[in-house]
Amino acid sequence: MTVLNPTTEQSRLEALARYAVINTLPETAFDRIAALAARLFRTPIALVSLVDEEHQFFKACLGLDLRQTSRELSFCAHALDASEVLVVQDARQDPRFRDNALVTGHPHIRFYAGAPLETHDGFRLGTLCIIDTVPRPDLTADERGVLQDLAALVMDELELRLRGLQLERESQANALLMRSLRDSHAYSEVLLGVSELLLLQLPPMDLVTRVLELVSGVARIDWGNLSIVRGDEASIAAVWAANPEGEMLTSWIPSLLKRGTGALWHVLDQQRPHFVDRYETHPDSVPELRGLGITAVAWLPLGHFEDQSYIVMFTRLRRNEPWSAEDRALLEAAARSLRASLSNQERRRMMHESAFTDPLTSLGNRQALDAALKALPAQGLAGLASISLAGYRSVLEAEGQARGDALVRLFSIALSSDLAGGVQLFRTGANEFALVSQLGQAMTPSAWQCEVETAIQSALPVLRLAHFSGVTVQTGTAIGNEAPGVREALELAERRRYEQRALQRPAPDASQVRTAQVERPLPTQPTLDDLMAAPVRCGPLVLYPARQTVRVLDREVRLNLKETQVLAVLASSPEQMFSRADLCRTVWNRTAEEAGNALNLSVSSLRKKLLTLTSEYVIRSVRLGGYVLRVPPRA
Repeated sequence: MTVLNPTTEQSRLEALARYAVINTLPETAFDRIAALAARLFRTPIALVSLVDEEHQFFKACLGLDLRQTSRELSFCAHALDASEVLVVQDARQDPRFRDNALVTGHPHIRFYAGAPLETHDGFRLGTLCIIDTVPRPDLTADERGVLQDLAALVMDELELRLRGLQLERESQANALLMRSLRDSHAYSEVLLGVSELLLLQLPPMDLVTRVLELVSGVARIDWGNLSIVRGDEASIAAVWAANPEGEMLTSWIPSLLKRGTGALWHVLDQQRPHFVDRYETHPDSVPELRGLGITAVAWLPLGHFEDQSYIVMFTRLRRNEPWSAEDRALLEAAARSLRASLSNQERRRMMHESAFTDPLTSLGNRQALDAALKALPAQGLAGLASISLAGYRSVLEAEGQARGDALVRLFSIALSSDLAGGVQLFRTGANEFALVSQLGQAMTPSAWQCEVETAIQSALPVLRLAHFSGVTVQTGTAIGNEAPGVREALELAERRRYEQRALQRPAPDASQVRTAQVERPLPTQPTLDDLMAAPVRCGPLVLYPARQTVRVLDREVRLNLKETQVLAVLASSPEQMFSRADLCRTVWNRTAEEAGNALNLSVSSLRKKLLTLTSEYVIRSVRLGGYVLRVPPRA
């Protein structure tokens, strides 16, 4: 018999037990799969075998007059060691099996092939196996795949069966709960009230307090609290008292509990409700609380959210009255409702945070920026800034992505710490940021620009200390009254930043000029005819104007004439903004107004075609400005 690691084997047996399938009656679904396996492989015997601690049990058994054998005789137990198909061509020649009673005697096994039944969490419960009484050659790769597929179908049926059992248990529990609650109109009213409370999406403390108020009258609760557990400390976050005795208890209950004190920690670790009918005899009871008249206590866990756990406690004072089945059902139903509500709140919070947060810097992303712009008061004066880290792409190319990420994180932290209160920082691109602030009415554009540049200058020494000496910061600023609205003001700030970058771009040396004649235009822009006369190269992207095609490595897509001309202009100077007016004049020989929507349509179609080749070359819109071809760092 094969011997597995004791810890692993215990976990495997626990996984097998959760399916509750050992020693159950035959079921058609499993019999059908076994029959299909026997038919496909032309074997007289096919089994769905499940291996427990001492036996192998056949959930489906075709061609063999047994429902189980001892584990010592099990071929399938050997298949638990690996996820591949185990094949024994002739058991008489295999030292593991030649003395096996199933080989030397009935049913005289010669050939065996078994595919493990593996759970979603990696435990192998048994096998789907085929058996013959004569030796056979090894299975081909395709045959092994078929057997594994059939084993996967068995696992699907086991999972479906398990889900059915769970639903049946839940249905029975719900039916029992409903039957008990149906006898009490008051209990039903309480649960209805709890469900209505959940729709209000109240903060956890308010929600628990109101639920305590609802259930106290029916379940005769005198005092309750919500405890929040962080690490090894539990603190009381909300308290409710029905009478003066409960209020007195509030003054005596310690506001902070260390791990190991009281039954709360047992409930936290087990994550199961705990009801005590006679508190004075409970081993974890606190003498001071016994003296205050606590007679019955119930602790119910509400789950773990935002790095902290919640536990609600219900208490009866000076009542010689244990928790009835109806009481327990009501409190557990209320706790489940609270847990579901808190879970939904946590899910909404995480979804909102994920949608509005940049994962690298934890700053707000562009969606958060849009929300911040919408939230600015209509009558106020807003300050906007567009910021980019010049040299970021050089860092990526020379030092790798990790250093590029470190640069962005370090700059965001340094700049955030130097911003005045009320100024919000957002990450809007790989190396781009935006600032939004509500300004006083007396603020001027130059004063706002000075404030932004002062904060940036304070952040730069941190980059120097981290050896990002070649990185500079380019900014553009605007205030709300310089444009029709805040979005337009931000677009103005972006245009000013692009203008600043264009002014800072160094002139090329002679060697760069010679290369640019083939790959990129000179600072004095060539005509469209010049650009269309020869291929335009931008790293692995090559535009062939004469053929009206663009190629990236071994992939190529065809363009129309206007798309070719637009891409020729943009690719001639990647990372440089071309205004709508310039593009319309160059490509259509018209003003932007005369060209109408033609440029937008060409750019939209061009973007889609580029996306079929690569996601690294992107034509980006500059708001109210124009377009720029973004390229990867090494392009």
